[in-house]
Amino acid sequence: MKAFGASRPCRHIPDVPDLADVAVGACGKRDHLFFRNNPDHSRIFVFFNGEIPAHLLGQGPTFQRWTWASDFSNPVLCVSDASVDGRDDLQIGWYVADRDGGTFDDLMDLVEDVCTRTVGKNAEIVCVGSSAGGFAALMAACRNRCDGAVVFNPQVDIMRYRERAISRFMARFCPDMGDSSGQWGDRTSLIESIPRYSARAKIVYWQNTDDHFHFRNHCKNFRDAVARLPAEIQKNVSFNFYTDPVAGHNPPTKERFLAAIERAYPGATNGRPQTSVGVRFARLVRQLLRSPVADRLSAERAMLSPSDLEIS
Repeated sequence: MKAFGASRPCRHIPDVPDLADVAVGACGKRDHLFFRNNPDHSRIFVFFNGEIPAHLLGQGPTFQRWTWASDFSNPVLCVSDASVDGRDDLQIGWYVADRDGGTFDDLMDLVEDVCTRTVGKNAEIVCVGSSAGGFAALMAACRNRCDGAVVFNPQVDIMRYRERAISRFMARFCPDMGDSSGQWGDRTSLIESIPRYSARAKIVYWQNTDDHFHFRNHCKNFRDAVARLPAEIQKNVSFNFYTDPVAGHNPPTKERFLAAIERAYPGATNGRPQTSVGVRFARLVRQLLRSPVADRLSAERAMLSPSDLEIS
């Protein structure tokens, strides 16, 4: 998956408290944080990365979509995955751990501290991500470490992903896992973690049904797991489906991304961005592909609500 937007900001801020006094900057543990201080401090959005392209490994922390933070009314905190540090060929670590033994809960302790120092302890924390970033955002929600999560085409179980990515992950972390991924079950599987979920966080799950692998192997499994929760908890989780055969597993365009955020959190963005020529061309291609035959819903899609098939 490619990085969306420039990969990293160039300005360095020495420490977390200094972030509250600047508009943008990078700081934190090995500079793995980026913050944009937008005016509405009632809420802060935390962005997690998906897979990092090989050509960016070893060039320092990467912050996907950090340039999109200027389109938000609320502050934005981007978090780079410290496990993807360029010292080997690992491109995706799901934020499960870092090389020094830190866990996802340790990371969320840091995130909560940064949010408190920059926007105050009463601000909502909303985690956002796609693919592996979506896994991290959902994990924060399932472990009751945030107030909301908006995710796009996420994995829900690391061990049900591409074999090469799993092998690289295991090669890095297997010694710490006691030669058994089962010992880390609730850290590598949202299905194992969801029994912790207390519905503190509102979960907004977006799935492209043309991303067949994730729709069948991840979205359906998570939906089934949610269905086993008490009814009062299920109410806080929404599943939304759209069709985009061109994008497939790739995240939605900036336009769709912001529209989905605005739909979940009205007033969170500064208004929809102008549609670029490239976006208009991609939209035309999608329209051409959507012939009556090509866009016919499969038996699986027939299970979905037609009103939820598009981000609008």
